[in-house]
Amino acid sequence: MILSVFLLLFISCEKEEDPEDKEPEMVMIAKAITDENTFEVKIYARDTLFEGYNKLYVSVKNTISMEKVTDATIAFKPLMRDSLRVQWCLSCPVQI
Repeated sequence: MILSVFLLLFISCEKEEDPEDKEPEMVMIAKAITDENTFEVKIYARDTLFEGYNKLYVSVKNTISMEKVTDATIAFKPLMRDSLRVQWCLSCPVQI
């Protein structure tokens, strides 16, 4: 009797997953491979891009060893071209 109650209590209980433990879903914004076909770079965001501040996440993978690169140096140089005046290029702030 005691064994059946013990088994009922511990077998029927299911551990609930903590929503904080799950990584948020990411949307891939861009994917590129270097000219030498050595690295694959993917850019992600938590949601589709919108006008304003967009936090981006970058993943770099070595295409030969298929391992993620953890010591890469990445530089962003965002430019916005004015569609009415082709000679104008504006920059925007970058937070690292």
